Amino acid sequence: MKLFNKFKQLNREIKLVIITALIASCIGVYAMGECIISATADDVTYNNTTVQAAIDELFSMSESYCPPGYECTKRTLYNIMKKSAVLDNIASTYVTSSSGIDFSQISSDTNGKGVYEIASTANNTYPIYYYRGEVNNNYVKFAGFCWKAVITTDTGGVKLIYNGTINSNGYCNTNSVIANGSFNSNTNSPAYIGYMYGTVYEGTQKKRSELTTSYVFGNDVTYSNGTYTLQDTMTTTGTWSNDYNALNNNHYTCWTTGTSCTYVYYVYYTDRTYGAYYITLKEGKKVSDALDEMFNGNDVNTNSSTIKTTIDNWYNTNLSSYTRNIEDKVYCNDRSISNLGGWEQDGGHTSTSLQFSPYTRKNSKTPTLTCSRNLDKFTVSSSNGNGALTYPIGLITADEAMYAGAGGLFNNETDYYLNNNQLYWILSPNTFSNHPWGHVVEPLGFLSSNNTTYTSGVRPVISLKSTDVVESGDGTQNNPYVIKTS
Repeated sequence: MKLFNKFKQLNREIKLVIITALIASCIGVYAMGECIISATADDVTYNNTTVQAAIDELFSMSESYCPPGYECTKRTLYNIMKKSAVLDNIASTYVTSSSGIDFSQISSDTNGKGVYEIASTANNTYPIYYYRGEVNNNYVKFAGFCWKAVITTDTGGVKLIYNGTINSNGYCNTNSVIANGSFNSNTNSPAYIGYMYGTVYEGTQKKRSELTTSYVFGNDVTYSNGTYTLQDTMTTTGTWSNDYNALNNNHYTCWTTGTSCTYVYYVYYTDRTYGAYYITLKEGKKVSDALDEMFNGNDVNTNSSTIKTTIDNWYNTNLSSYTRNIEDKVYCNDRSISNLGGWEQDGGHTSTSLQFSPYTRKNSKTPTLTCSRNLDKFTVSSSNGNGALTYPIGLITADEAMYAGAGGLFNNETDYYLNNNQLYWILSPNTFSNHPWGHVVEPLGFLSSNNTTYTSGVRPVISLKSTDVVESGDGTQNNPYVIKTS
């Protein structure tokens, strides 16, 4: 009998060592003094195991060497996800619909559980794969902390969300926030919805008790020689229960019964109980100028939000020495506006909030990975984004949470992997009414909103490079994937 058959019966460790020694000089193995030139890695099998498979196993143990003539696949998180991914636009084991995953519904055993490939990226150099639903094999140990793999990037990296510390047994703990705090400590401007912000137009409240007299309001203003003049005016009755809902076409006022003023006031939101909220305009500016300066100005990413400062400080303390393993990818703080609400001077309803695009996508259940505005693409380098970050770290977005299985308001999803039974912030803006509201993941798993000054958990997100190798583990909580860092 050929020596090769005896070789195949050896235990795995000895077999892998022999393969390395023999394969270096010849494709195949030696038998009866002859080299089996015709035997390729995929031809030679024993008990359904090919030599190529054995080589791949060896390579996962020592990724620095691949014998000549063989294609050895590095054991990276991307390749692990790729191996088990199925297209998300077809029926599969945990997707019953012939059209694939229905993002209008939460993840489940019939609407996604496992790893999926975004069908529209199938022909890309690096198709995008994502975990969805109740999965328990995406735990990762990196830089002394536990993480969960979320979604791959267009360069073959993998985004991870913080998931706690490591206990004395090497297992992943479940306390998965680094801190609890506000998104931003300031509350009276839509600019504060930003991960960073620049020019601020602060809102002021005029209480209902101050609205018991008549005021003149205009549909528009002109400006000349330092003076605003109201146009197409109307006068309120002085009874707020009638007036609060009558300003949709007349937002500008001097807060007098006259029509001219040095400063003009724009009412963007009214509430029957709490009164009117307005910004102050000067030097000929209108509401459209204020919005443009807050969301499109050259200084729009000048000041760090409270949560960015928290995350940056944590990175500096805990991850600075691992930057070589972390790729600089986009963290999308999508501040594009989908509905102006009361900020539309001609017909904008003052009881309707300013709505940002992630809010609309959440309600329509249409997640996307496209970040439409370069100003909102938070990166360290300006070559792939806004270049405003100090460190390559951010937060998960509402869209990524929907891919993972999150539902909208009160659409509970307690079992999907992003639910940690805690309230925590995500990066996507929600709305601005009389306060800025950011998106959060609720303890019951669904996407909701929170006043940006309120307290929620902080779960940072990083992206591992495509070259980062998994040196051990199977992705479970007690045996997480361990990323090689040296």
